[in-house]
Amino acid sequence: KISCHPVTLKMAYSLYGKVSYQLPQLPILQQNADFGDTVTLSLLVPAGLTASFQADMIELTNGEISIQVGEQFCGGCRPVAAGTAVIHRKTTTRTPCMRRTMEGR
Repeated sequence: KISCHPVTLKMAYSLYGKVSYQLPQLPILQQNADFGDTVTLSLLVPAGLTASFQADMIELTNGEISIQVGEQFCGGCRPVAAGTAVIHRKTTTRTPCMRRTMEGR
């Protein structure tokens, strides 16, 4: 298990294709997608990858994306393998925890 950050991405529909193509190639979990006036994606990103994920999304969309990062929590994220999605078992409480690496220590 590793620590995760809940991340919300908000973007125009014109950017959704680029972003949705890139997401399955990253070790994250998409929890929800809302298609209203804009596209809003709710994700879980391993804590050690949050900063690089933000930078990648900003570069991919030429800065035309809104990224909101929530407080780090121990949510039961487990890496499956490099370049694959993260399996997540949601906990009922978001409590502080020891920092863990992708190796699950």
